[in-house]
Amino acid sequence: MNSHESAARTVTTATLLTGQLDGLMAAWERTVATAHAGTSVGPRFEPAAALADLEHELGALERELADLQKQVDAEVRRVAHWEARAMLADREGRDDLVRQAVHRQQEHRDAADAFATEAAATAEVADAYRDAIVAIRAALPPSTS
Repeated sequence: MNSHESAARTVTTATLLTGQLDGLMAAWERTVATAHAGTSVGPRFEPAAALADLEHELGALERELADLQKQVDAEVRRVAHWEARAMLADREGRDDLVRQAVHRQQEHRDAADAFATEAAATAEVADAYRDAIVAIRAALPPSTS
């Protein structure tokens, strides 16, 4: 997967997860509003089930974030490796190898940037999930949270 595909996947994943979270929060807000109004509209929202789902998805996001950080770190190491190769080739007067090494270095820098962008987007979604979990826990009766 190239850096452009990775960035597109990040945006798509973040959009889908944010949409799911928005849907859960909207259902929660409808349930709270109808509870205060004493009416019942639509299917009952189960906060405990939503909380469990959010916590499960947050765990998956945190694992994905750790994997992305490992990929960023690996690409940064590769950038350093190719920089050292370029310097060695330069000392040996091998301009052809310098160009190749610089090209490879840039490829890995681009990949590191793409993974870092994906990690940042994933971290934002994870933060939104954490906020939603805190909001639902705060609204639950003490015996259910």
